[in-house]
Amino acid sequence: MLFYSTHGFGDVGSREACENQTNFEGDTVPNKNSYMLLNLNVSTTPVIMRFGLCLPASCKQEQITKQFSQVSNYLSQGLQGLVQTYNPRIYFLPDDVMIQIQIQKTKDYEDNWYSRIQIGTIIVLVLVTLLLTAILGFTIQQIIKIRRRYTQAQLKTFMVNVESTMEQTQSQLLNSLDVNLINISPPNTILQQSKSKIQLSLKALSLQNSLNHITKKRDKIEGIVDMRDLGILDGLRILCLVWILLLGTCQYTMSSAVYNPWRLQDYFQTIAYTAVYSANLGFDEFFMISAFLTTLKVMSIFQKLVQSGDKFTFKLYLKLILERYLRLAPLYYLVFLFGWLVGPLMGEGPCWLTFEKGFSDCQHYWWSVFTMTINFFPSYVIANEGCYYWGWYVASEFQIFIITVPLVILFKKLGLKGKIIGLSLLLLIGIGLIFIVIWVNQMATGLFAPQDKDIFRVFLNKPYTKFHSVAIGIALGFIFLEINRQKKEGNLQGIFKKLNKNRAFIVVSQLLAWGLIGFVTLYPLEANKQPTLWSNLHNSLFISLSRPIFLISLSIIVINLYLNNGMILKKFLSSKKFLILGRFSYAIYLIFPIVISVLVSSMTSSLYLTYNEMFWLLCYNVVASFLFGFLVHLFIEKPIDSLIRVLQGRFKDIQEFNQDFILQTSFDLKQSK
Repeated sequence: MLFYSTHGFGDVGSREACENQTNFEGDTVPNKNSYMLLNLNVSTTPVIMRFGLCLPASCKQEQITKQFSQVSNYLSQGLQGLVQTYNPRIYFLPDDVMIQIQIQKTKDYEDNWYSRIQIGTIIVLVLVTLLLTAILGFTIQQIIKIRRRYTQAQLKTFMVNVESTMEQTQSQLLNSLDVNLINISPPNTILQQSKSKIQLSLKALSLQNSLNHITKKRDKIEGIVDMRDLGILDGLRILCLVWILLLGTCQYTMSSAVYNPWRLQDYFQTIAYTAVYSANLGFDEFFMISAFLTTLKVMSIFQKLVQSGDKFTFKLYLKLILERYLRLAPLYYLVFLFGWLVGPLMGEGPCWLTFEKGFSDCQHYWWSVFTMTINFFPSYVIANEGCYYWGWYVASEFQIFIITVPLVILFKKLGLKGKIIGLSLLLLIGIGLIFIVIWVNQMATGLFAPQDKDIFRVFLNKPYTKFHSVAIGIALGFIFLEINRQKKEGNLQGIFKKLNKNRAFIVVSQLLAWGLIGFVTLYPLEANKQPTLWSNLHNSLFISLSRPIFLISLSIIVINLYLNNGMILKKFLSSKKFLILGRFSYAIYLIFPIVISVLVSSMTSSLYLTYNEMFWLLCYNVVASFLFGFLVHLFIEKPIDSLIRVLQGRFKDIQEFNQDFILQTSFDLKQSK
């Protein structure tokens, strides 16, 4: 046996050198060696130590697995005996600690991996069928609308002719009919609509349309006094996204080949990493922003319904869900298919098989991706591993949207006291659910706590642990609308007027908000150093309360900005650069795990962790993710979104559309009223 990991601890050696070696003595297969990866893992830590081996190709994977399974059992029993005898009181060495040694024939693993992705053909057919069904449905809907407008126009023309008085001269009557026919001309309108729809569809797929959308200013929304109030969310979203990208990069170092994995333990006990690890709070911020925007959307719809005298129907509710689905699903599915089916061909190396961990078991659970239930099926997943594991956020966001719309409708019908009581109750329910989940499962705040291997599946990726975000987001939406109404009337009133004049309150509220954000971000430092130091009650209280405290503090800062307290920060967050970056933030989130896993899995040598190495790794992954996110948005996300908007009839979102068609469509709508 040749052992290539002789240059240092955690060295994976050279796969190329192994496979190009001359034959081992006694090997019946001439000039054929197999590179293998040895994985050593202690069950209570997330760090995997890797070594490179070079063995004869005649060694069978089944034999290797069987032998080293026995070795793992012997080592586990020996370590458990030492722990029980000497009781070292080290938190990551409990009495039931296990050692796992796994040797994987890289070539065999990759061949089996590539053969499994043939199921991708079926998935692509399912996706194409769904897209064609959606396109057909929208097309039929548009034809029905056009036919309805045509029929109404004919009826109104007939009524105009009947109401014409007999005293008019024949020439005047003919002129009047001529004008009406010119104005309405239903057959020409229908032909023009069909032609323009095709033109708009083609323009929706153009790069020019995508570039115009990325660089243009935010359209003025009717009724919004200061558009910078909405622009604040752009800055918050991008800063939060960068925070999450930093967390993702640090987490990926735990699954990569590292010369000095013990350095991870040192990193986890620093203030800097504690701040980075607290980026889990950023997901709650995203859910809060989503609930906020949903509130504005629903209230805007109700305002239009009041003006037209219509009511909010279940059909309209389903339409909102469909629109949200069509916004999230296309890119969500395409990234999944690309990563699963094309990703394996994007690299190679000693540890390339680790790339598959992000799509493991997809041959069994691809359906949960397409039904957006990946956060429930499979029932057992861990962070950084499993079929499209980062897709949990999109699935949860869609599930939460479904329940947020009726909640907004419910709270809209309540008075001020009713809103306060209802939203407070929803907030308490959210806090209570988190407390119960953490308490029952005995989850810990600190890193490396043995029981936290399950925290991803029982807590982080579930929608019912995000109700506090929904409550705070809806409340912030109602507050925004009230402040905007008062701005529209020319002056602040009531509590906002009093708060805005009280400079002491403004200063204290800002300092308190920033202080609480810093507190919940850095307080887990001691728990990271010694996870067992906190009791189950301490962990449950902190995790269940820190998240709403973070969001409420952030909301206090945002409300102050709505009241123009802190104009420097308001101008910074609402600047155009954040608006531009925010337009492809969704693409950045979806492709980031692929970007970093391709880099880490294709490395030909192990990482040697230093602060300098980590800094440049963080810089690369953030910059590369933004770059590839921009390209994905430009070539894929925006064209598909624009095409869907054309099919739905939302033409104003398409740049350089046919102005004559818009004017004609507006005329038809007025006539139909």
